[in-house]
Amino acid sequence: MAEAQTRENDASDDAPPPATPALHFLFVKIPFVICGVIMLAAIAINISNVVGRYVFNAPVSWAEEVLSYMIIWGVFIAACAVTYQGTHLKMDLVVMNLRGLRAKLLGALTVALVVICAIFLMRQSYQIVQLYSMTGETSMGARVPLIYPHTGLLVGFFLIALAAIVRIRAYWTGKFD
Repeated sequence: MAEAQTRENDASDDAPPPATPALHFLFVKIPFVICGVIMLAAIAINISNVVGRYVFNAPVSWAEEVLSYMIIWGVFIAACAVTYQGTHLKMDLVVMNLRGLRAKLLGALTVALVVICAIFLMRQSYQIVQLYSMTGETSMGARVPLIYPHTGLLVGFFLIALAAIVRIRAYWTGKFD
């Protein structure tokens, strides 16, 4: 009886954490849809710029600057999904060779470092956003208020920290959906 109980506990330790469809939708599907919309808009702007430049000899003056800001938002929104899925860059050689308590400690350390770094960067980003909010500074070419692209970093790091906290069990066990 005790042996069956031990096997059952071991099997539950090896099982991946249960997938939560609502969280998956919130942290993966929505960010990917947002990134897809940003990508389609960026492609449309880029095509307009190419046609304007080579067909009408009148490039869209603000296109490349706005494309950079769109890429910033896309990267930081997608980083949330990458963190939630646990597919960010990591030292696989180390992670794959650890078992038991060491693996769990490494997973806990990963979450702690992600959250600590994200909080630090959120504070820095918040200070920059606050500065741009007070000064009303705009970009040189497109005259876009600089608060908009820099808010992408603040939002992105917040979502990264939130995704890591929500998935703490998956990081602890090393098993993602």
